[in-house]
Formats: sequence, structure tokens, C-alpha cells
Amino acid sequence: MVGAEHTHPDYQDRTVFSLRFIKPPQIPHDESQVAAAQIAPCRSACGQRRRSRSMLLAHWWLPLLSVAIRKADEPPWSQQSSVLTTLGVVVPLVVSIVAAIISAFSAWISTRQLYRAQRSRLGELVDEISRADAEYDRNLLENDFRVNEEIVSNHDLRMEVLARQALELVRSARPRPSSREVIVLANTFGRMNDHETAELLYKQAFAAAAREGPSYLSTIHKEYGLYLFDIGKSENASSQFEEAVKLISSKGGDRSLQRRFQCLGMRAVQHARHGFRIDDADVFLRDAQAALDEVRGEDFREEMRADLRDYQRQIDEAKRRVGKRHSGRDVQ
Repeated sequence: MVGAEHTHPDYQDRTVFSLRFIKPPQIPHDESQVAAAQIAPCRSACGQRRRSRSMLLAHWWLPLLSVAIRKADEPPWSQQSSVLTTLGVVVPLVVSIVAAIISAFSAWISTRQLYRAQRSRLGELVDEISRADAEYDRNLLENDFRVNEEIVSNHDLRMEVLARQALELVRSARPRPSSREVIVLANTFGRMNDHETAELLYKQAFAAAAREGPSYLSTIHKEYGLYLFDIGKSENASSQFEEAVKLISSKGGDRSLQRRFQCLGMRAVQHARHGFRIDDADVFLRDAQAALDEVRGEDFREEMRADLRDYQRQIDEAKRRVGKRHSGRDVQ
């Protein structure tokens, strides 16, 4: 029966057919051959029957998986060399970025310290100018306004040196100078007859006072009015005093009334001293007296009464000088 089975024609046909299509296995030697060997069964089978989606994905992913496995089997020293190469690129870059940040921070700290030093120096110079002026005024009072030329020249030279130093700092100091600091310099340059610089500083003082508030702006108007009276611009000067009075708040109590009183008294004195609408001086002085009458604090009232007497004395002296000048012209 065994021989009969082997000699059966149908069996022989099936045997010949099966042997005809069987090929000896080939052993792949590289990755491309492995991939081709694994993809080939998929290609031949596609023509015979439909395969499920899971089988098709398995056949496509097997070659890639084999490549990944081979990469994982690489020797350790190869992986270490790639890591070292990456570190060799990244580490210098990180070091450069950190160095740039440290450099920028150091520059910022240095600039801030420089601005702080300049600002402190500016304050010291302004205070020294104020002290020098106070000392000079005290000497004038003690000597009944009679001083020799040497004292005057030394004072003027000292003021000029201090003012020039402070002017350089005003242009670059941060934070920006206050209106008080700028107005001290403006008045100093005005007395030095450097009117161009004085005008620029007065404009800067107005800008600073506008940021600080109406009270500061009123002070700048008053100081600018004094400067304009000294250079002969009496009309504009009187308008500055008027603006100064308007900016003083009426809700500040005795302190605001005192400031209003002082502006009116100084305006009256300047009108009389410069011979500008002398009759208005008496009007302004009466307004000052009205402000004094509204004051409630006895200390304020006592101080303001003394100031009012001084204003009246200066106005009377100014009127006498103006009268003498007119009488002299009549005689000539």
C-alpha cells in the first residue's frame, strides 16, 4: 500500500508541484537582505488572498524593528562616543549663554551704581550752592550790604565752579533731578549772566514741577518771576507771580495762606523796586494783608506780621529811590 500510494498519479502530480516551488532557504547577510527577505512573502501572498490589517502592519514593521534591534546591539563605546559628541556641542553653547547673561547683569549693576553716584553728587553740589548763598547773604546783612570786591569775586568764582559741575550731572543723572535742584542751578546761572543756560534750566524746572504737583509749580513760577524782573522783563515777570498765586490751593489752611501772602508781598516789592506800575504795589500789599487776616494760628500770624512790615519798608525805600531819580531828572 505504501508503494501504491507512491505510484498514484494524483499523488505524484501534487508531489512534483510542491517540489517545483520549494526553494532552498537563503541566509541574509546585511540589513537590506533581511528587509527584502521579510517583505517578499508579503508581496507573493498579496496576489493569492487578502490579508487582514493586523498581518499587513506586522509585515511592514518587522524590517524596521529588526534594524532598531541591530542598532541597540551596537557596542557601548559607539554609544558613548555619540553622547560625548553631543555634549561637546551643547556644553560650550550653554557656557557662552551663561557668560553673556553674567556680563549683561554686571554691566547693568555698574551703570546703576554710576547713576546713583552721579545723583548723590548732584545733591551734594546743590546743597553746597545753597549754603554758599546763605553765607553770602548773611555777610551782607552783617556788614549792612557793604562788602569788598575780593569777597564778591571769591563768592562768584566758587558759585561758578559748583554750578558748572552740577550742570554736567543734571544732563545725565538718573533718576531725573527734582524741580528744587534745577531751580537752584537756574537762579545761579541767572546771577552769572549766563541767560541762555538759565532759560534752559528754568524750562527743565517747569517740566519737573509739572510732574511733582501744583505746589511745586507755583514755586517755579515765583522764582522765574524774580529772574524776569532782574533782567528787565517786568510785564512777563508780574504774570508769573499771578500764576504762582493761582496755583496755591485754598484748602491748605494756614500754610497755604502764608504762601499766598508771601507771593503777593514779593510781587508788591518787585513792582516798587523796579519802578513797574508802582501803584499796583499797594494793591498787592493790601491783598497780602487780607490773606494774613484769614490766618488762625497765632504763630503764623506773628511771623506774617513781621514779613508784612518788611515788605512795607522795602516798598517805601523803593518809592523814595524812584522819587529821587525823578527829581534828579527834573533838575537836569
